[in-house]
Amino acid sequence: MDFDVVDITNLNRQHYTMKDLGIPKTLALVEQLEAINPYLTYETYTERVVPSNVERLFSGCDVVVEAFDKPDQKAMLLENLLTRLPEKPVVSEPRQKDRKVGAKPAQTRNADTRLVQLSLNIRAVAFHQCAMQLFFG
Repeated sequence: MDFDVVDITNLNRQHYTMKDLGIPKTLALVEQLEAINPYLTYETYTERVVPSNVERLFSGCDVVVEAFDKPDQKAMLLENLLTRLPEKPVVSEPRQKDRKVGAKPAQTRNADTRLVQLSLNIRAVAFHQCAMQLFFG
């Protein structure tokens, strides 16, 4: 799921090549995945994630893996998942570039402290769901 197209600035940090420039990221990635395993079915969504479509986009997923670049987008998704789909396991981690360069671990924190609390709440829900499935099937 992504609304963006492959740009030259993506090439040094994402798995795209020069031939992918200008192509929607979702289509370029599916092409690579199909080359690896053509026997799977891939679903792509070339759209921006906004509060009004979170439930439609993620309700059918077993697990949500969040990888937003910007803290405000990350917070929006996590907040909406927590309120609209509270049972949904989410994998989310602050990205390296969101951390202060040269900061000591105690000083390193996400730009949005509310995001940290949301992330902890979602992890607790996900852990609880996994534990319940392991112990009670």
